[in-house]
Amino acid sequence: MLSLLLPGNALLGAVCGKIDVGLVAVCFAVAALLMNLAPQKEVIARVPWNTILMIAGAGILIAVAVKAGTIDALSTWIGSNVPVAMVPLAFSLVGAFMSFFSSTTGVVAPALFPLIPSLAASTEEYVEAVTAEL
Repeated sequence: MLSLLLPGNALLGAVCGKIDVGLVAVCFAVAALLMNLAPQKEVIARVPWNTILMIAGAGILIAVAVKAGTIDALSTWIGSNVPVAMVPLAFSLVGAFMSFFSSTTGVVAPALFPLIPSLAASTEEYVEAVTAEL
């Protein structure tokens, strides 16, 4: 946050670029544990484990889908079967429909964001072909 407030500070920018946020969080959690700032069992009971597991599981599934080529196949299908003018609307409706059943941040965004580059490329090829015909 300091690097956003002070964008001209080179030292702060270099330090922020080298720090791993997860490691800092674990270090502070261990320090809080060693100082007995709160009862351990109560803190662990308040962690939303179901949400954490859902987000991690969705991330793993999306990574598997990307590796398997499902995202490219889906974007190619959308790019060839949905009119170019309707692609943003269809994309929005799919995202809205998915949001009814799952977390937007944890599931919908990671599922749909990988589609954007290949979908843009497939619709761009179509627009170029149509433009060349005109």
